[in-house]
Amino acid sequence: MSSTLDSHPRAKRPRKDEAVEVVRSKIWYPDGTVVLQAESTQFRVYGGFLAARSTVFRDMFAVGQAPSGEDCEVDGAPLVDLYDDKAADVEQLLDALYDWNFSKAPQKSFAQVSAMWRLGKKYGFDDLRNDAQQRLEACYPPTLAAYRKHQLGVKTSTLVEPVIGYVGMWVDAVKLARETGLLSILPAALYLSTNKTSQRDIHEEILHGVSAPDGQRFQLSEGDKAVCILATFELIKRQWEGPYKWVTGGWALHSAGSYKCTGNYKCREVFDTAKSCLGGLIPDVDPLGPTIRGATGLCAACLENVTAVVRKEEEKLWQDLPGIYGLPSWDEINKEMERISGPAST
Repeated sequence: MSSTLDSHPRAKRPRKDEAVEVVRSKIWYPDGTVVLQAESTQFRVYGGFLAARSTVFRDMFAVGQAPSGEDCEVDGAPLVDLYDDKAADVEQLLDALYDWNFSKAPQKSFAQVSAMWRLGKKYGFDDLRNDAQQRLEACYPPTLAAYRKHQLGVKTSTLVEPVIGYVGMWVDAVKLARETGLLSILPAALYLSTNKTSQRDIHEEILHGVSAPDGQRFQLSEGDKAVCILATFELIKRQWEGPYKWVTGGWALHSAGSYKCTGNYKCREVFDTAKSCLGGLIPDVDPLGPTIRGATGLCAACLENVTAVVRKEEEKLWQDLPGIYGLPSWDEINKEMERISGPAST
């Protein structure tokens, strides 16, 4: 059998020696033309509808891979076994396909979106895969401009995220990205796992995980724990040397510029005060955070210069962010995502 067919769902799995009870999902159309089985759950749906939305099912049905014979049928419909898929994921995927309200919902759960991405990518449901990717990238942006907009929305409580958030979602996002090659969300997801209120808090959450109100605990893999802890040290260093250069450099950095300060000694006092209070200005490990605190009182020219310094350093840091977490460069990430999903929309 060709490698293309090898990647398709299998027609049948031997079950004679298995004692697992097979159950029907709520997604069961009596006149459906095919039965899908994931784990011990069966779903009766319309093969033509699957073929119209999925390149993999289209190819499978086109070459006649659907089984024949009573032992490969359920109530007269051919049985297709989705060997490695979870029943919960398949149900979420089919809900997205068949429920118009579900497909157009402004917010979806992470379970829904992750199933759309995972199975959309695997079976060629391109519209579902792209929808899931866009939603996840809105939460974990792959560009600095989108990240700034996202964080502004969080800060001002004006953001309505397309994925319903919960404690530990960043852990699930990192795991999904690692498992399925969704590299575009990894830098921001890992960064958001390490920009806490203090280095101690970061290490506590990374090493021991975070707990939801219901007691569920979310933990990164051992490898990602090490990656994040090492990254915090680099972020602290980059925070002082980069976006906060306007403070650490003090008046000398700015007075050497070509612009003309109109604040006279007042601006110099602001710079000196900010430098003397540096520890209070950097309570978080967050070099992409609000780095112009302490600049109140500067003249317009000095404030413009400070903003330019901060933005330039943030751009540098963002370009280096994947490498800080041991990931490929943004260029390589974008090429891989384009290979999977096609060119990014503008």
